[in-house]
Amino acid sequence: MTHHYDSESEEERSDEEYEEEQEVVEEEEEEEEAQESGNSEEEEEEEEEEEEEAEEAEEEEEEEEEEEEEEEEEEEHEDEEDAEEAEESEAAESDAESFEEEDDDFEYNLDIFAEAVPPPPSGWAVNHNDRVPLPNRFKLSNCKGKKRALFVGCNYPGSSAPLTGCINDVINIRTFVMKQYNFKEEDCLTLTDDQQDPELQPTKLNMLAAMKWLVHDAQPNDSYFFHFSGHGGQELDMDGEEDDGIDENIYPSDFVESGTINDDVLHETLVGSLPAGCRLTVVLDCCHSGSALDLPYTYSSTGAMNSDEIFNDMSSGVNETRAALLRGDVEAVLRNLDLMNRRLENKDNREYALQVKSSEADCIMLSGCKDSQTSADTYQEGFGRTGALSWSLITTLTQNPKQSYLELLNNVRDLLKEKYSQKPQLSSSHPVDLNRRFTM
Repeated sequence: MTHHYDSESEEERSDEEYEEEQEVVEEEEEEEEAQESGNSEEEEEEEEEEEEEAEEAEEEEEEEEEEEEEEEEEEEHEDEEDAEEAEESEAAESDAESFEEEDDDFEYNLDIFAEAVPPPPSGWAVNHNDRVPLPNRFKLSNCKGKKRALFVGCNYPGSSAPLTGCINDVINIRTFVMKQYNFKEEDCLTLTDDQQDPELQPTKLNMLAAMKWLVHDAQPNDSYFFHFSGHGGQELDMDGEEDDGIDENIYPSDFVESGTINDDVLHETLVGSLPAGCRLTVVLDCCHSGSALDLPYTYSSTGAMNSDEIFNDMSSGVNETRAALLRGDVEAVLRNLDLMNRRLENKDNREYALQVKSSEADCIMLSGCKDSQTSADTYQEGFGRTGALSWSLITTLTQNPKQSYLELLNNVRDLLKEKYSQKPQLSSSHPVDLNRRFTM
């Protein structure tokens, strides 16, 4: 019995040991599985991190490629612009050189000039005075040198003929020119009759001093800009230079005390000292301003030559004299007869004056109207009170900054013709290819 009992006890112990061993094995297996599971999760996390890093690296590579492409496009664009500018500069030099001749006895052949420069589209013509030889030393400016600008606006408050839009014109033109043509604030001078500083009032003395400042130390390829908005008028020509016997002038704020500034003085002060290849752009938004800078070459849509205009003026004078006779206005009859006599006497003197006033510099003027017309002081939506020329010039160049001279004159006139009778005029100190791009 005892032996049997011991045998059962051993069997029970064996079973218990086996179970314990099994539990230990299972625990070890569970630990191994847990460890393997932990390692698997870590591996998955590592794989995810690697994938994220790879994606980030790809994104960075794509961004770098995009940046490189953008830089290449910008460089290509800059190269294209440089190439265009170089072509324009070469063309400008070529145009200018085509008119140069070292032989002092050389005389220009107008037929050669006509062949060298393509004629403008139908309806547009150069109004060159055929009694004045083409300048053989003028040179175009590339407008990459110094830049200066002078803005003058006169509303004439308290006078017998106040205006309302001239100071607005100066503000608008100044903002436009600085933005569009890269004129700097420190190189711009503004004279308006609403300023408290007496030196910034547009008096005759200040205006003349400012004009001299504008063109002092001028060099080839400089670009200067002068804008005047105010009253323009006419006075008897005392030196016999005008075909019609009349000088054009502009009115400073103190014109009652100091008088006006006529076209002879404007030309001498602004154009007279400029060297070949220096650009001067003048915008006169005022009445009777067609030839207010006395530049010898004018451009129109009629094709009429300047030498023919005196006969048109004489015909007009005869009609005005006849009308005055019919209404019994003796004073008007005498005034018209005197004017026609002056036109005939001064016709031959005009040739000498234009020879003197031709310039080797690159001078361009856009005026508000013909000498015989007035320019409107008006209102335009978005501009307020404004001069018609200043408004139309900003409007068309904002719509299309890259216009030829022909397009600019045509578009300015088109904007005005629906409401106004004035016809802006374009004149220059030298023959101009109207198909060249306007810049300054």
